[in-house]
Amino acid sequence: MKRLFFALALLLPFCAIPQSFATSPGENLQLLAMTAGPAVTWSVQETGGGAVNASGVYTAPACSAFTWPQTFHVTASAGGVVTTYAVVVNDAVATVTISPSAPTVAPGGTVQFTATVTTVCGVVSH
Repeated sequence: MKRLFFALALLLPFCAIPQSFATSPGENLQLLAMTAGPAVTWSVQETGGGAVNASGVYTAPACSAFTWPQTFHVTASAGGVVTTYAVVVNDAVATVTISPSAPTVAPGGTVQFTATVTTVCGVVSH
């Protein structure tokens, strides 16, 4: 399931408010810019840093594109005014598995547990 976040930036000749957000590789992030004047134009500053459509939906790059975390910059411009969003993209935890899942322990005994963490990008750690 894709997460959607919303931000508001007023693109006025006297006011440009930058925002910061975080998401995971391949996820979508909805950015919103409002102006009373000309249409808003969106772009991503970094080559390979994801994509943003005309509606302000930013799609973070795929897992294989970078090592994480990375910060990318999405700009919204209208009428010569530009505001920049800093988007931190970082691999997120997808699952945590504890084993053994149902140990039997005698009174006073001990059990060694192992936690295995798998990220959205498939990185596994113990």
